[in-house]
Amino acid sequence: MSFPARLFVDNRPVMDTLTIEPITRPFAVTMSPPGSKSLTNRALVLAALGEGPSELSNVLFADDTLVMIECLTRLGFALEIDRKEKRITIQGKGGRIPVENAELFCGNSGTTIRFLTALCALGKGNYNLDGIPRMRQRPIGPLVELLRNLGARVEYLMEPGFPPVEVLADRLPGGRCRFAAAKRLAGAQVSRAGDLRAGSLLDGRLLGRGASRSPRSRAGAP
Repeated sequence: MSFPARLFVDNRPVMDTLTIEPITRPFAVTMSPPGSKSLTNRALVLAALGEGPSELSNVLFADDTLVMIECLTRLGFALEIDRKEKRITIQGKGGRIPVENAELFCGNSGTTIRFLTALCALGKGNYNLDGIPRMRQRPIGPLVELLRNLGARVEYLMEPGFPPVEVLADRLPGGRCRFAAAKRLAGAQVSRAGDLRAGSLLDGRLLGRGASRSPRSRAGAP
């Protein structure tokens, strides 16, 4: 199977010939699939929450992960980045946020703004989180309500329920939180549970693909 010798955009060639030959016999191959932007962003936040250095391999460098990297840097975390080797080393602060005030531009990355809104609640200071105009149309209300139930001060700077938001943080007191939220929202909170001042009891329903589940998770101080 052969594709055209060249494809053109605005009369400029953008691709050479690509020939695909059918496989005619069994084969064995070892390969490393590309990294995931979703898993990369989650790993970056967990590494920042940890104590000491964490090395992440097979990192995907894409728009969403680049804004996460930039935001973590603005929050004062030290990152050593090796794009060629797809590796990042991040110095975790054990649940502490090094910088007291920061303006965080999250682009159009929902993972970045959700996880960093919760992460910033662990700090002491003011943190503003915003993105491109499309981001301001993406709801963040359920996560904000979860954080408020745990004692966080989170304010909407424009339309209620949507970014941009301001987190006025004095650590996260913790408490009992009941929720019925998508897994991505609950995940943002559960990943912070071990860093609450007084512990947390989360009780609710995770709404995702297939059957819903009713977990109970306890973390932090008893």
